[in-house]
Amino acid sequence: MKDSNAKSWAALALIVIVATAALAMTLQTLERAEGERVERRSLTSPGEITGLSYDGEVLWTTLEGEGLLYRLDPETGDVLGRQEIPWTATGGSAWDGEYLWQMAWEADTIYKLEMPEGRVVDSIPTPGEGSCAGLTFDGTHLWVANWDDYLIFKVDQRSNGEVLATYKGNYETTGLAWDGRRMWTGLLIGTQYHGEEVPETAFIQRWRPETSSTEAIDTDMVLAIDGVGPGTSNWLPGVEKADRFWWWDAFNRELVIVDISPTPVAGLRNLAIVLWALVLAASGWGLFGAGRARGASRAPAAESLAVG
Repeated sequence: MKDSNAKSWAALALIVIVATAALAMTLQTLERAEGERVERRSLTSPGEITGLSYDGEVLWTTLEGEGLLYRLDPETGDVLGRQEIPWTATGGSAWDGEYLWQMAWEADTIYKLEMPEGRVVDSIPTPGEGSCAGLTFDGTHLWVANWDDYLIFKVDQRSNGEVLATYKGNYETTGLAWDGRRMWTGLLIGTQYHGEEVPETAFIQRWRPETSSTEAIDTDMVLAIDGVGPGTSNWLPGVEKADRFWWWDAFNRELVIVDISPTPVAGLRNLAIVLWALVLAASGWGLFGAGRARGASRAPAAESLAVG
């Protein structure tokens, strides 16, 4: 009996090793194959967008040279309403789940607005020496892109805009968007003026910031958008991850929607793990459970033979 149990344990150990190795190879293959599907389409825009944020229902938008704050339909780009604000030189905006933060770059100030009235309840200075543009919220802090200094700042909006971390923007960073895990930046490269008759080298990229470093790391997605400007995502506090982005295309004068979804192969990882667990469970039952059942069925016959 002991020899039988020892052989069963040895067989189970071999099955575990083989099944685990197969699982590791499968997961590695899926990781290489896993990707994301990107779909994009264009919306009409009421003008040249300077600020863009999403509050879960509408897009809040400011336009170049206008002292107006627009409400846009996030699906069509249609204007749903507008209201006056006291600044015409506006930059990026960000929704923190309760308030709208609106940049006025010429005033070097970011204003905290109570919506929908647009009442100013607080303000902080923009960081850096040059002019700022991009703005986003990561669930705790504001992030500000200073396109003159080629820098991106993480600031504490509750402590008068105290700078918590500084990152190299590498090029002119025009827009920022947080997806719940990583930062997206809109970049313009090699331009001196914004009136060129050809598209600037422009794209959005996704990266994971490190608070201990001034470099952006883990760049794993880059998408071309001509003359990219401000952007935002459908991420909101309490949401795990964004799957939609809106970016201003300054060259084609249109608002671009970018939808990102996992490819079907991504779901096979969980299936592989479930199958691995089932193989181990079935093997354990086959080696031990079935053996005990056979032993139990033979016991009465042996007892009957002894009595006879």
